[in-house]
Order: sequence, then structure tokens, then C-alpha cells
Amino acid sequence: MDRPTAGILLRLLSGLLFAAMMISIKAVGNEVPLGQTVFFRSAFAMLPIVVYLALRGSFPAGLATRRPAGHLLRSGLGAAAMFASFASLALLPVAEATLL
Repeated sequence: MDRPTAGILLRLLSGLLFAAMMISIKAVGNEVPLGQTVFFRSAFAMLPIVVYLALRGSFPAGLATRRPAGHLLRSGLGAAAMFASFASLALLPVAEATLL
């Protein structure tokens, strides 16, 4: 089914939530250690994933993988990217961090 209005609204919500996350990271950048910021962002990101899988009846089986080495590599690279992104937001002006 084609639902362009829902797609547009979800895209706008995504932009607003991303901007709110950037503002939050910038606000606590000098007071909270970077590792702690990354940890709590990741911990809170798990909540909607678990709720979604539970509603579909796929929890915890939906978290299983057939390629654990690939999953670990992807997770490690994602965590490194998040550390770098959050560090740039904490240390640079928002416009420069967004540009990078």
C-alpha cells in the first residue's frame, strides 16, 4: 500500500529526534564522559527494538544471528562510528560536526 503522508511524517519525526539527540549530546558533552553517553544512547535504543519484537512475537528469537563474527564486526564498527560522531558533536560547533 502506498502511504506517502505517513512516510513524510515519519521522515520529519526522524529529523526532529535526530536534532534533539544532537542537542542533548552537545549539552552534556563537557560534563558526562563520552563512553557513558554512548552507553546510555545504545541502552535506550534497545527498548523500542525489544518492544517491537515482543509485539511481533519474535522476542528473543528475533535477536539471534547466523553469523556471530559478522555481527561482532558490524557492532564494533558501529560503536566506533558512534564514539567518533559523539566526540565530534561534543568538541566541535554543531555545524562543523554535521559537516563531517
